[in-house]
Amino acid sequence: MYWLAIRYLLVVSLGLAIGWTTQGWRKSAEIQSLKTQAAEKEAQAVSKALDLTRQASQKTKRIIDRQRDEIKTLNIGLERTLGELRQRPARLPDPPAACQGTTGAELSRQDAEFLAREAARADKLRISLETCYQQYEANYANRVN
Repeated sequence: MYWLAIRYLLVVSLGLAIGWTTQGWRKSAEIQSLKTQAAEKEAQAVSKALDLTRQASQKTKRIIDRQRDEIKTLNIGLERTLGELRQRPARLPDPPAACQGTTGAELSRQDAEFLAREAARADKLRISLETCYQQYEANYANRVN
């Protein structure tokens, strides 16, 4: 009778061991499949992030190139204006002549050059601010929710 119980216990424990091992193999295959799927999703996410970064970089480059062109045009205009202003007299007499209006035509060379440079500096700041806004809007449009 004890032999029968021992046999029964041995068969049950052997069945449990075989079942446990088989279940472990099956779960290992499922885990490997899940790892593979996760790796594929991660690769897709990285690829999408790289594409978005590349697009944002290209937009930023175009915006900066446009800014550079605008500033170059501004500097050319400033140099042309300063060249024209060099034809003016250096300083006017201390009591200025009767003021004819506010066109700036009566300004001395130094004063007119100062104002032209200040206007160009203000335009550069305006262009830089616009560029900053454009970059922000371009990057905001590329954000990932």
